[in-house]
Amino acid sequence: MIGIVGNGFVGNAVHQNFKEKVSCKVFDVDENRSLNSLEEVLKQKFIFVCLPTPMKFTGECDTSILDSFFQNISNIVDGIFVIKSTVPIGTTKKYAKKFKVIHNPEFLTARNAVEDFKNSERNIVGGQTELCEKFVDFFESVFPHIPNIITSSDESETIKYFSNTFLSLKVAYFNKVYDLCQNLGMNYNNVCAGIISDSRIGKSHSKVPGIDGDRGFGGTCFPKDINSLIIQMESNGVDAEILKEVWKYNKKIRTVIDWTVT
Repeated sequence: MIGIVGNGFVGNAVHQNFKEKVSCKVFDVDENRSLNSLEEVLKQKFIFVCLPTPMKFTGECDTSILDSFFQNISNIVDGIFVIKSTVPIGTTKKYAKKFKVIHNPEFLTARNAVEDFKNSERNIVGGQTELCEKFVDFFESVFPHIPNIITSSDESETIKYFSNTFLSLKVAYFNKVYDLCQNLGMNYNNVCAGIISDSRIGKSHSKVPGIDGDRGFGGTCFPKDINSLIIQMESNGVDAEILKEVWKYNKKIRTVIDWTVT
């Protein structure tokens, strides 16, 4: 029923949540992670593409692994490709010229991906309406408790970037609160508790230092996404100064540089 290309934390979360309800075929270039051949995966009705899109040295999103995948498979594949990877606006539309492709962004944390998937607050599906509706019908049959939102693929790609980047801004915001508390001798936890008691603000991403013990944000998602969005905004005539200042501040307070650059 479903195939999964790429068995990292995203692909594994998809596999672990679907495997008890539908048949799953999983391929990864790492033989230790691969359960099936690519040929077997490409025969499935829905093919989840969970490939890395790291940050280039320039800050742009590197889609070369994804590009190579679509360039090297036959266009006679009958299944619907479901892109889970974070990709620049317009990428899914480009692949859709040759294949049946939709965009279904993930909103997972690497530390808790399987549970995050299970407890998703929404399932965003972007692309051609007919293909999206087929996927939503299938998804609802497996996860009836998760609401679905159908958009264009450009819109779903935008939703992903701005969702992640909003959380990056929130991390930076609370680190600024922490800075002032430190300078004035106040207890940050007391101040933070008062702020996050407002339900409009909420407690997520307010812990300073963060759950990794460091200031600011790092890892495989937030750094690359804020940099990619800065470039996409500026190339489309939108001032991205607020995001640039957040990234500048993050590099100043972050001790561990744990994001990948190609």
